[in-house]
Amino acid sequence: MQVILGASGQIGRELAIQLKREFTSEIRLVSRRPHKVNDTDQLQSADLLDAGQTLRAVEGAEIAYLTAQVDVHMAHAGEAAATGREEVAA
Repeated sequence: MQVILGASGQIGRELAIQLKREFTSEIRLVSRRPHKVNDTDQLQSADLLDAGQTLRAVEGAEIAYLTAQVDVHMAHAGEAAATGREEVAA
């Protein structure tokens, strides 16, 4: 199983096409609102800023490709808000 995180973007879509054409039909597309690129794609909705959702999305994967633009500062701010910690400037 190949997993593409951020599959709704242009890079994710192109990667899905190439993987199917040249390597495998076992592809899981992951994004907030995933759409099939190939007829055999598996779809999984996930917020990549949520560690639990991301771990579930890559479960069973041989390879996971991160094609999403993830704002690390936003991820840390969300984590700080969830735990009640104050954000420390990097």
